[in-house]
Amino acid sequence: MRGRPIIQWILFLGLWICLVVPIVLVTRGGRTIQTLQGPDNTAVPTWVSLHFSAEPSYFELLQHDQVLWREDPASGVEFDKSFPVSMDEFGAEFVLKSRLPGAGVLEIIIEPDEQQERSRTLWVNGEVHETLTFSWSRDD
Repeated sequence: MRGRPIIQWILFLGLWICLVVPIVLVTRGGRTIQTLQGPDNTAVPTWVSLHFSAEPSYFELLQHDQVLWREDPASGVEFDKSFPVSMDEFGAEFVLKSRLPGAGVLEIIIEPDEQQERSRTLWVNGEVHETLTFSWSRDD
């Protein structure tokens, strides 16, 4: 080898360290997200409102495979209820199951305590099994 081998080895190792640092930072971030989703969930009092275009035969609102609200049989087209909802720093996810007599529209409105309301409108045809995700930013 020509030149100074010790300097070449130091430059070679420096280059590899520069490549390893971003990889370690990215993979460590994945573990941080997994730990944030588990123990940081908190129960927040939440007002939930469901509006159907036609009277459903039933509906269920689930979160983490637990039934939060069930009306079976359901009478009417507008339903309101307040109950605690498990939320993390990103928001909340629900599963809505229902059955309408035909094609129609349903709207779900979620308003956690001290947060702005969020809503979703679904156009459905009979059976409904929909996963709904609601999120709030730090500025809301």
